Amino acid sequence: APHHTKYHRALENADQARELMLTLDGLPTKTLLLRGDGKWFVVVAHADTSVDMKVLRKRLQQKKLRFASGDEAGQLLACPRGATSVFGLLHLPAEQRPNTTVLLDSPLPADCALCFHPFRTDATCVVALKHVLAFVEHCGVHTAPL
Repeated sequence: APHHTKYHRALENADQARELMLTLDGLPTKTLLLRGDGKWFVVVAHADTSVDMKVLRKRLQQKKLRFASGDEAGQLLACPRGATSVFGLLHLPAEQRPNTTVLLDSPLPADCALCFHPFRTDATCVVALKHVLAFVEHCGVHTAPL
């Protein structure tokens, strides 16, 4: 199957998420929404990947790069706190799509599946990477390596 969903108790922190990921057959991920100079970056990284904001800011050629607030994430992607994911691209306003890039952790095995919360913290979707990439493309958003 290209994807499946596991329902579980609501996760309140990263430790609970790590414990759950041991029971799933996808790579545990974290999704970060970053705000740059008039641009948005949706970072999809392995849960254990450390994101160095100074290095990333320079690589992306941004004067400023910061984490989006919970309110910004809610307005832009309609994702509640703790459930930010690429699925939020469904709600991304059309005028923001050219200014948004999904940064994917690399390298990710071509045949891997990734774990995301579907707008709620009591469920986790396991989706094949190729389907995640197709979804992002369908949403009209570019991807780049992290």
